[in-house]
Amino acid sequence: MIEMNAKTAICIVAASFLTACGGGGGSSDVTPVANADPQGFWQGTSSNGHAVATLVLETGQYFAVYSTNNAVDGMIEGTLAVNGNSISDSSAIDFVVGASAVPATITGTVTTKQMLSATAKEASQTVTFNGTYNSAYDTSPTVSEGVGTWTGTAAGGGATTTMTVAADSSFTGASGSCTFSGSVKPRASGKNVFDGTVTFKDASCALGAGTSIDFEAVIANNQMIAAGVNSARSAGFVFLGTKS
Repeated sequence: MIEMNAKTAICIVAASFLTACGGGGGSSDVTPVANADPQGFWQGTSSNGHAVATLVLETGQYFAVYSTNNAVDGMIEGTLAVNGNSISDSSAIDFVVGASAVPATITGTVTTKQMLSATAKEASQTVTFNGTYNSAYDTSPTVSEGVGTWTGTAAGGGATTTMTVAADSSFTGASGSCTFSGSVKPRASGKNVFDGTVTFKDASCALGAGTSIDFEAVIANNQMIAAGVNSARSAGFVFLGTKS
């Protein structure tokens, strides 16, 4: 006769249970979902009829410049969080031309180097916008690409804005009676993006004389889009132009 005390029976039951469950504490074979990469230059439209050009940096910071007939209407700026193919930003700011900056919340989806779709929700409106990836973002930046005179519009006024970039990476510009100057350099990421700083020279400038703002610029299809905000995110700079 086989004798089995209570302690032995408990051990056998425990061993059987662990075997049925696949072992006693091994690691799971579930593979984490990889996050999509939203960085790039995206071009598309919005649900309220604007053309939208969105630059997303490798840091997640983005600038979505919206315009009508190549005239700047505003810019949404923020930093994206990514979870799988979902993107979000609970502290975006919409810099509307001719109005005060407006807080916004961004939600959407992105497929790496293919398509970006987002919804911007504000107190007074909800707008959707999309963008198709522009592979110009992956080319190497060269200062010679920007050398010349660019003509277009800037946020803050309806006057024609010009920006002339010299071979030494410096630039000068004017928008009505407001003049400005600064410099650009290729971004260290190696992508086709330029880091720049602009300083406004005259009291007639919307931000006043002596104010400086760092910005990012991208050139694609003979169009330059430059956008930036100050450190407090209370003021922005946007320029949209084509080379003369």
